[in-house]
Amino acid sequence: AAYLIYTSGTTGRPKGVMIEHRQVHHLVQSLQQEIYQCGEQTLRMALLAPFHFDASVKQIFASLLLGQTLYIVPKTTVTNGSALLDYYRQNRIEATDGTPAHLQMMVAAGDVSGIELRHMLIGGEGLSAAVAEQLMNLFHQSGRAPRLTNVYGPTETCVDASVHQVSADNGMNQQAAYVPIGKPLGNARLYILDKHQRLQPDGTAGELYIAGDGVGRGYLNLPDLTAEKFLQDPFNGSGRMYRTGDMARWLPDR
Repeated sequence: AAYLIYTSGTTGRPKGVMIEHRQVHHLVQSLQQEIYQCGEQTLRMALLAPFHFDASVKQIFASLLLGQTLYIVPKTTVTNGSALLDYYRQNRIEATDGTPAHLQMMVAAGDVSGIELRHMLIGGEGLSAAVAEQLMNLFHQSGRAPRLTNVYGPTETCVDASVHQVSADNGMNQQAAYVPIGKPLGNARLYILDKHQRLQPDGTAGELYIAGDGVGRGYLNLPDLTAEKFLQDPFNGSGRMYRTGDMARWLPDR
């Protein structure tokens, strides 16, 4: 395996997730193609996530393997909105990858003048459409707005499995309270299935399964749980899929 990282998920029981090199390669390559763009110059990227969270894997590898410059943000700065914005200004940070809590702190701090961010990735929990709109309004008022991307994925599928580009006309200020998790990242496949693992029609809720190159090897020394959660993909002959336990549905614009 490329790395082993522990997650408790919804059970509260720590499980060691084994991720292979090809899953990391798929993640980094997909982020480059979907978000960071191949032709861009070197980016100054901020490392916000603690090392024991899988988001740090993405921030470290996506930076170093793509030839970017990685800035390790001090712990005390990460939890203070004003200090974080000052850090971004002083170091001219261009890309950051955080949680909705970081967005809320930045909104509370209020002053985004002089910020040179070009990319903001947000994941880890549901992103409030209202908070996203407030932050983007602040940036627009300052004259420069970054590209805001909502990302979703469990540890078992190598951090990110879907992406949604956030803009004023695609879900921030409409009926939904939260920004959608979007569409598959790279060659990931997202299935919405019923209790019999049959595909659900668009608009109908079901359990979300993730397939593709991002699906990890399984849990360390937990063969029964691995067999329960990591399944053969019935819609792709040689593939595997991960049962997330999350409920989702396809929107009309899939």
